[in-house]
Amino acid sequence: MSSYDSLIRQKQRTKSQMNAAQDANGDLQEQIDRLKAPKKIIAAEKTEYVSLKMNVNNIANGFYQWKGDTYDSFSGDAQDLVTKSNEYYLKIDDAIDDINSTITELKNQMEENNDIIGWCRSRLRDIGTMLENFFN
Repeated sequence: MSSYDSLIRQKQRTKSQMNAAQDANGDLQEQIDRLKAPKKIIAAEKTEYVSLKMNVNNIANGFYQWKGDTYDSFSGDAQDLVTKSNEYYLKIDDAIDDINSTITELKNQMEENNDIIGWCRSRLRDIGTMLENFFN
């Protein structure tokens, strides 16, 4: 019965590997799901920013006829605001890019685990056939 015991141990090890890969996929999916909420919030912030910037640009376009010291002061402050708002926009964009990259990495890890799960399933079928043949 040594061959039989060996097959049973192989089957148990393979099931254990498959279960570990499935558990890992569950954990990875949870991480992906947790990243989707902040991504949605940041994307909405980006959309709101673009809308606000368009409104500010429309208002600023109306000040081209304005002249004098107050305009010069306003113009400098406005340029600082534009620079800082562009930096803000780039940071929002970078945050979305980072989240997308992380989600892709997690999905790639899931695919690697799926390969292991597929191999384990195939191996379990082979062991099942060997056990069945053992008793025939």
